Amino acid sequence: MNSIVEISFNGLVLACVATLTTACATGGRAPPVTGPEAEAIFAALTGQWVLDERESSSPMDVPPAPEVEVESFIVARGPGESGQSFGDVGDIEAWLATHEKAREVLARWPATLVLRVDGQQLVYTPTPGESVTVPMSGESTTQFEGDHRVQTRVVWDDGKLGLEHSVDAEAWVREVLEAVDGRLIMTRTMRVVGEVNSAPPLVLVYDREEGES
Repeated sequence: MNSIVEISFNGLVLACVATLTTACATGGRAPPVTGPEAEAIFAALTGQWVLDERESSSPMDVPPAPEVEVESFIVARGPGESGQSFGDVGDIEAWLATHEKAREVLARWPATLVLRVDGQQLVYTPTPGESVTVPMSGESTTQFEGDHRVQTRVVWDDGKLGLEHSVDAEAWVREVLEAVDGRLIMTRTMRVVGEVNSAPPLVLVYDREEGES
């Protein structure tokens, strides 16, 4: 039987099944395209990109973290159950910190972005942010931001190349990349364990930096 955590956010009750933690990390590890088709995708994404703020989602579209009263957490566990349980206020606060970090990652989209993509790796250099090199095999690359472990891996989403950032294996931010008419379209979505309603996707539009063909 699963361990269920119910959380009250100003009267709104959310439910989390502990054994679903890994369910959020979806996406194929093997590329759905190979050969010339894959090379065309890689070439179209490779370059230096500048955000078009007028065509993109607004910072106001990022949902704020709900106010939470720690005392409102209810942990329901029955005989023989296993999974996550919160033993004290410190555990709860650490769990909430992970969710807050996920929202921070979601809101920290690049104003400029350099992409280098080939059959072996994807090099992702955002401003602001830190450069990360991710193998195309689907293996994760790990970075630490303070006390939080952020793992990044390449994913394929409906034939489109993307990156998935996992924050402490409790929250995921996925960036799906697509070249459309010479522009880069990045669709960012976030999923957090324990939150029933996912944040709506953010759509960012980038143009190639002037002088780059």
